[in-house]
Amino acid sequence: IYHSQRLPALEFCAMAQSPLHSLAPPLEAEATGQVAEPTRAFEVHRRCLGEYVPEVRRLLADGEVCTVNCGYMKRQRDITVDMRAILVDWLVEVHAAHGLRSETLFLAVFLLDRFLSRWSAKPRHLQLLGVAALLIAAKFLHERRLRNSDLVRLCSEAYTKRDIMRTEVLILKTVNFRVFTTTAVDFLNLFQLTHACPEVQHSLALYVLELSLVEYRMIRYTGSYLAAAAVLLSHALLQRSPFRTPLSAECEYETRRTIKTCAKDMCFLLEGARHGPRQAVARKFSRPALHCVAKLAFGSCRPSTTASGSCTRRQGVKVKTRPKVRGSAAAARK
Repeated sequence: IYHSQRLPALEFCAMAQSPLHSLAPPLEAEATGQVAEPTRAFEVHRRCLGEYVPEVRRLLADGEVCTVNCGYMKRQRDITVDMRAILVDWLVEVHAAHGLRSETLFLAVFLLDRFLSRWSAKPRHLQLLGVAALLIAAKFLHERRLRNSDLVRLCSEAYTKRDIMRTEVLILKTVNFRVFTTTAVDFLNLFQLTHACPEVQHSLALYVLELSLVEYRMIRYTGSYLAAAAVLLSHALLQRSPFRTPLSAECEYETRRTIKTCAKDMCFLLEGARHGPRQAVARKFSRPALHCVAKLAFGSCRPSTTASGSCTRRQGVKVKTRPKVRGSAAAARK
């Protein structure tokens, strides 16, 4: 199933991910306050991929056909949104402890949401569904660091290996064995190549994406919207130079309004990440290997409103505000 559904261009993009990340330079000294630009080798790799970008973009869009009903939680009688958030937060801890790829985590949560959108689950079976979905994603992406015995131990032996295997079969039958889908990480890797994003910006965008993964209301956005909004938000927060090509114009299937709305929702998640009840994502991205992006202080991401029509800048986010108009609506239109 893996080799029949995984397309060659996507394989090339996945294989190029690791060396490209190592070519992107880290953040410069804090005294300069600037983000280091990509190295020359990174530019060479990006130019070599240039002729394949339209094909890769088309293949990523074709792989995004599977979507999740964003209102499936209303039909669940026994589980709530908070239960799902606690489960995904725990999966982030398991994912970080075993050093799995980001694609594995996003694919596991996507499989979990697809299953819950078709079946009702009991609270005692929710953790079992989570570990089974994570194991399917790890096998599908050839991750050999995760085993059934490890998952049984992590669940405090509440389930057996046979229970996990049966749940795997149930999930696969529910999704009709169609495991592959294009996740937000796939689009993020493409945007990093096409826009020459440094490694620290990639870590910040991935941090915002994993925060969105825990939040249930963010599943209404597809992976392409989430990746585009995360790149734009991280670009503004790090105060980098403007893109050579507008991100929303490059993705023909997206609209600028939806990307802006998604970016605003991500701002609220980023503001409450440090003091929220679930801290697995923040702890994961507080490590030096991920540039400690969870510890960066950006202030308030939300735009501030003023009485004048000038542009205001708050921690790297430039926002145009509308002037206050006195009088009736007819006078305002005039």
